[in-house]
Amino acid sequence: MSKHKGLAILLFQFLALQQIFCASVSFADEERSYIATRPPVRAVSVDGSGPIQYTDSKGVVRGVARRVLDEVSKRSALVFEYRLLDQLTQLAEVYDDGSEIIFGIPDQYARPGYKLSEPFLRTQTILFANKAVDSHALEDKRFAATHSSALPQGISEDQAIYYQTREEAIRAFNEGKADFGYGNAYSVAFYTLQHGFQEIYTVPQGKEERSYRLLFINYDPLMVSILEKALSSFTKQELQAITLILMAFLLGALAFVQTSRRRLSLEKMKFRTIAEVSNEYLFECDTHDKALVPYKKLKDLLATPQALQEASNALLSYLDRQPSDEASPVMTLVLGSGERGSFRISASRVAQRRNGQVSHRRAPQDQEGL
Repeated sequence: MSKHKGLAILLFQFLALQQIFCASVSFADEERSYIATRPPVRAVSVDGSGPIQYTDSKGVVRGVARRVLDEVSKRSALVFEYRLLDQLTQLAEVYDDGSEIIFGIPDQYARPGYKLSEPFLRTQTILFANKAVDSHALEDKRFAATHSSALPQGISEDQAIYYQTREEAIRAFNEGKADFGYGNAYSVAFYTLQHGFQEIYTVPQGKEERSYRLLFINYDPLMVSILEKALSSFTKQELQAITLILMAFLLGALAFVQTSRRRLSLEKMKFRTIAEVSNEYLFECDTHDKALVPYKKLKDLLATPQALQEASNALLSYLDRQPSDEASPVMTLVLGSGERGSFRISASRVAQRRNGQVSHRRAPQDQEGL
């Protein structure tokens, strides 16, 4: 009963917000004529800054900043053309490549002399660090910085290691390549859950506030006026609602990914055990990324990089042609010794994940093999 009640409340809140987001904006005749004839506004930002802005597994731009601009589009009838850069160092190029606005840009990354909108999102920074690091003894530790942003007070250039995106920086902590850094709590939670990072902890700091805005590269007075009117029509509660609804959805989805990841880990252990005690050679294939990972027993048998690459190409080619789990053909592979071995390929789908299907493939040696 309580579950149904919670669902009803959530649906009521969502429907109420849909009504709130239907607010209209009054534009002058000149602005309405401009909107009617104007081509899409070329909007650019940097990937790897989820959930503020990021690219999903299908290459679609997502995030809080995208959601805000979608609402701006509804209120103004302006159309946006979105593009995300792979690296922060590419940001300098957009000032001269015809882009018109940078969306979701924190004050720390804004180039001086360009007009900024009022912030649509504010968040406090937190300290995040590798679990092996004492947060009270950071004087000689490696600081993960991002390109194009000034170092925080008290951090020397000798401490800094620069990364192209916030996602890269957070990954570096988990892998022990950097010791600590500062970032917005949303991004730390987003990537920690998405990738299942286990070696990161966070400490609330209140070091500085991050304000996310639009930066107007092309100072077209009518475009700026229309966008500012649309943004100013949002109430504080509406902007908070956009962020909270999106974050609740994302964190729920990522929690599901974490559960699936743990289930997959158990499946891997089971298949590894079977392979070790049988005449089988196990490998894993991600059919979305076209990546094949041989487990140690098969890797030792193939031995050389050339043999590994040839086997990988042959197996991936087969999986592209024969996706059925029932097919069990015999395949000949060249081994590291130069000899040839015959293998019967048995495919078994284990799990699904957000950005593609993950499958375990067993390759037991055929009786007529080596």
